[in-house]
Amino acid sequence: MSSLTASSPISLGNPTQRGLPWRWNTWGTAVGSLVWIVCIAAAALGRMRLGPAESLFLLAPLVTIPLGLRLVVDTPGQGTASSIFRLTLILQPVGALLAVAALALPVGRWAGALAAGWLGVTACIGLCGLVGWVQSTLPLWERTCLNLGLVYLPFGGFWLVASRLGLRPAGFQEPIVFFTAVHFHYAAFAAPLLAAITGIALRAASGSGHRLFPAVALSVMAAPALLAAGWALGSPLLKVAAAFLLALGLLGVVALSLLVIRHFRSALAGALLVLSGLSILAGMCLVCVYAGGEFVGTKFITIPQMTVSHGILNSLGFTLCGMLAWTMEGNQQ
Repeated sequence: MSSLTASSPISLGNPTQRGLPWRWNTWGTAVGSLVWIVCIAAAALGRMRLGPAESLFLLAPLVTIPLGLRLVVDTPGQGTASSIFRLTLILQPVGALLAVAALALPVGRWAGALAAGWLGVTACIGLCGLVGWVQSTLPLWERTCLNLGLVYLPFGGFWLVASRLGLRPAGFQEPIVFFTAVHFHYAAFAAPLLAAITGIALRAASGSGHRLFPAVALSVMAAPALLAAGWALGSPLLKVAAAFLLALGLLGVVALSLLVIRHFRSALAGALLVLSGLSILAGMCLVCVYAGGEFVGTKFITIPQMTVSHGILNSLGFTLCGMLAWTMEGNQQ
């Protein structure tokens, strides 16, 4: 999100950071996309034991997380020249393949050991978030929102290992253990990252931060932790509060995105960003209905129904379309 003239569209690229790790990330994302398609086909043919939740989860390490890391690299002022970030970009595709192998095996020691490889990559990504926050020259809200998404990710890696080992952290059982891993790979990683990118782009377009952005950033940053606390404490009230807080935050992201789209060079990128916004609006309505049912003790929507409906809207709709939109716009430079 570099300099901007009165008539020019938003500039997203950061060519100074585009070395070998950046190119490795590009190829890794392409290969990861192919691997994900193969996994879906194998599951459909009964050759691989993947349910809807596992299939949507694998989209994160194989496709959306490398796309997110690419957006971080392409953000001027983020400070991604450190050796830990370059190493993370190189290790990420390897860790993603280990996550695939972990889900392909039955629950047990070998599956847990393979998942630990992905946990190691997420730990590196979390460290990149800490280093990035210190080194970044971005404004405080944008810097904190972007890097917190990276810091949240190792929690998802931990819960994946627990799930593949068959553990019950804090007494939780499946599918909650695995769904917690999914939560930290999407709501906790992608939502703050996309919110931050939107805020940075809007600042570039207007010359100053939008007054709504601090509230949006605070919502998407606090909601994942609040939801995790709700599950840990067994508090329906905290779960409902987290769901509505996240819904309000993402509604704000969508509203701010509409202010940025008119500056896009790519019409396709703009269309994908609109689709991303529509998807998350529908998805968060389902979350609020589910959380409301939890609060009053009535299941308006079952977990399997949420996995298919909300899962697809959040992963393929909001996250993938949003990441692709910003990536395509950055490639227009």
